[in-house]
Amino acid sequence: MTVTDTLNSAFTYANFSGTGWSCSASAQTVTCTNDSAVVDGNEYPELTIDVNVSNTASGSISNSVTAQGAGVASTNSDTDTITILAATTTSAANQTTTYSTNDQSVPLSATVTANSGTVNSGTVTFAVFNGATQIGSSVTSGTVTGGNASASYTLPGGTGAGTYTITATYNPGSGYAGSSDSSHTLQVNAITPTITWTPVTTIIFGDAGANVLNATVNCTSCGTITYSTVIGGTPTAITSTTTLVAGSYTITATFNPNPGYNTTSATSPLTVSGESVWIVDGGGGTSELAGNGYGITSSAYTGANLAVAIDNVGNVWSAGTGASLLVETSQVGTHPNTIASGTGGLDAPAGIAIDGASQVWVTNGNSSVSLFTDAGAPLSPSGGFTDPSLSTPSGVAVDLGGSVWIANTGNNSVTRILGAAVPVAPLATAAKNNTTGAKP
Repeated sequence: MTVTDTLNSAFTYANFSGTGWSCSASAQTVTCTNDSAVVDGNEYPELTIDVNVSNTASGSISNSVTAQGAGVASTNSDTDTITILAATTTSAANQTTTYSTNDQSVPLSATVTANSGTVNSGTVTFAVFNGATQIGSSVTSGTVTGGNASASYTLPGGTGAGTYTITATYNPGSGYAGSSDSSHTLQVNAITPTITWTPVTTIIFGDAGANVLNATVNCTSCGTITYSTVIGGTPTAITSTTTLVAGSYTITATFNPNPGYNTTSATSPLTVSGESVWIVDGGGGTSELAGNGYGITSSAYTGANLAVAIDNVGNVWSAGTGASLLVETSQVGTHPNTIASGTGGLDAPAGIAIDGASQVWVTNGNSSVSLFTDAGAPLSPSGGFTDPSLSTPSGVAVDLGGSVWIANTGNNSVTRILGAAVPVAPLATAAKNNTTGAKP
């Protein structure tokens, strides 16, 4: 007996089984023979031919066989039809994630159905596309169970916010055909960082300074910050070296993002003032402070400073025990004048006062008083002004009538030099109105 089965292109020969049968395949033709004798009215043993089904096969497929031999002259044939059940893959509802870090993990899932019911075989491969360009690497799920498949997709670093297409491809198991779906999306939402200021609300006339441009964001390596303000009615970019004249400003910090983050901005008020406070310290320095205590400028001065005063152009005069006993410091920290010991009787100065003409009065430890112009020229003799009433003078001040008042620590007395100086306004009024030397 010879049985011939010409296979459909969807099938490939795999194996056979059946007592007494022998089979071989050539291309799509499978030929099986059985040399056993059979008694009239009996049947040959059952022959089973196993085939592999193509992953792309689906629908109704016919299979025909012929049988000839065993003393029968004619050829007998029969045809049967089988149905290949095709699986359908559909990605789950649209996915949404918020970008947080580079190479973050995003869960993706899909459902797989077939007309035979729940699918429990095969895998699903996920890919994400921006248009025709794939983003990152594909990922494959474990075995589909209960029709469900899931995998963890890595969102590559630098991926920007936007809407991306998810492709879910079913890699079929036995009895199913492959399928693909790309009708769903991955929505990536960018982060809007928070800008935080460490505010310096008041500074002295001069550069904007790094202490003013001090906004930060709550993310790392995520972008840059630029600054601007309105100067003369025009929005102007500013840096740490931009000069801001006295006035009121609103400083704007703008965050310029890397991919995955949103642009944002924040503002901080700033007052640039012409007023300042100067101090001297025992370590040998002078410092200019704004009203909030923020240090604007400092001046190195060897020796312990003992006294300080401000002239009518805002320069600071300090007296101490260094090589230069009297030093003038400008608003930007330079030294227009430095006066050494012996000049105008200067000797171990202890107190300093500025009169209405910016003349500098200094009390000396050798019981004398020195006087200098605002240019540092001595107006007092080489031994200073002396008087029997002076005894280790320390503090000195000029009143509204131009008299110079000197406190003597040597004999616990006060000396008044009547009308010797140009009258001055009270310090508080002079500083506020910037009218040093004028009566209120």
